[in-house]
Amino acid sequence: MSGQPACRLARWLLSAALATLCCRAAAADNYTLSLQPAWGGHIKPGVPSELTVSLLATSGGRARLTVLGSRAEVSGDAVFEAGIPLQTHIPLVHDTVQPVAVVMAIDGQTVRRETQALQVLAAASTVVAVVNPDAASDWPAQAILPEDATVLYAASDELPATGQAYDLLSALFMTESALRTMTGTQRQALEDYAARCGLLYLDRITTSEAQALRAAAGCGGRNLIAPSLERAGAILPEAVIQRTTEATLSQLLTRGHDPVLRSLCVFLPGYVIVLVLGARSARTASALLALPPAATALAIVAWLLASPRVQVASLAEMVSGDPAARFAGLLQVTGTAPREIVLEMPVQLGSPSAQGSGQKTQIEIDLAQQRQALHVDTTLMSRHTFLVAGIAQGSALTLERTATGVNITNRGDFPSASALLAWRGQCYDVPGLAPSEQWSNPLEGRSCGRTPADELLRRKATDGGSWLLLPYDIPDLQLLAGENDGVGWLLIKGAADA
Repeated sequence: MSGQPACRLARWLLSAALATLCCRAAAADNYTLSLQPAWGGHIKPGVPSELTVSLLATSGGRARLTVLGSRAEVSGDAVFEAGIPLQTHIPLVHDTVQPVAVVMAIDGQTVRRETQALQVLAAASTVVAVVNPDAASDWPAQAILPEDATVLYAASDELPATGQAYDLLSALFMTESALRTMTGTQRQALEDYAARCGLLYLDRITTSEAQALRAAAGCGGRNLIAPSLERAGAILPEAVIQRTTEATLSQLLTRGHDPVLRSLCVFLPGYVIVLVLGARSARTASALLALPPAATALAIVAWLLASPRVQVASLAEMVSGDPAARFAGLLQVTGTAPREIVLEMPVQLGSPSAQGSGQKTQIEIDLAQQRQALHVDTTLMSRHTFLVAGIAQGSALTLERTATGVNITNRGDFPSASALLAWRGQCYDVPGLAPSEQWSNPLEGRSCGRTPADELLRRKATDGGSWLLLPYDIPDLQLLAGENDGVGWLLIKGAADA
């Protein structure tokens, strides 16, 4: 008889387990989750891309979507209604051939999980996208592409909704009919690509549409090729985008206190002082033996209470007269103790990409407010580095070549900051200019200095053109830094030298 209660308990537990599985299966059937990566799932290691997640549910509610397997673990809450499709675009930075997964959870319970395979291309490969490929036969694609170029085909409704997702491409071919079928967010992403000097070939496009796009493009508009504009030299021999590297941005970081070194400088003298004073006042051997552990404990407490240091450096570039400047930014967090740092930033800064082996990024996205929060887990003497990129407002300063030098004019409504001009191997100090004020360089310049910014200007000016360097902050990025720990610069290239 004693075995009957045990059998009943076993049957009850089995029934409960089966009921739970059936409930979860039924709950999963209430949701349809589908994934669509940008450019057919083709990516380059460490290059930002985009994953479109579509959700359809039989009842309304709130779910948490998490992307796993990529360099960044991205999470966000999605609010959906019954029978109404919900589509969201999640940034993606991937490095390996392993698929990524999207997990959908409600009240902490996983209800759906979908995986997406990706195809990793060589980092140096040339990638060209053709939109609405039925018209591709009319384009001179084969005449200008390298033999080893990878050609991707996409429909206009499959184009990315974020500008960063275009970083994969070396060039993009499309027609005006594709432009007309794009959504507002897709059009903005395309304009961001053009503003960052992305190479864009437009066929079957009206002159007015081509001129409108060129007015918003970077690099003086020379990256936008349209036969209707009848411009000579339409085919560019090389890519116009040159990515700013982490090494370049690191050199621009402000040099100041290092939390790790500062903690060591405080720890060692304090440790010695406590030991000396304690040894003099100790009356017993046990008290003397307790001094080292006590001094160490006090030093560790002080170390753990030290605040981490957040530094940012940004470099923006534009051609004189461009409406926008493309920028790259570096965010560096130096910690002295185990703690979590949360840095909030708009999605316009792009998806922060962790640099260095073993570094992972945790990003919380507010899908409704277009905000994101970067979570950084610091440890003892840790340093975490992230890169961001995007588009910023261009400068109103213009550079014009003359027979004897360079004229700089402030065409804006506000005074400009003082700047540094590099031309023909010499540097010239440019004062701040009032609105509409013009400045011309003197006959003799000076040797460029040795600061990191001067060295950056010197390297750019080796092409013999005119370059202007001035302080320039990306506000959303600078707000993340501590006091005096943010630095930003803008490089303007003369339009005649572009």
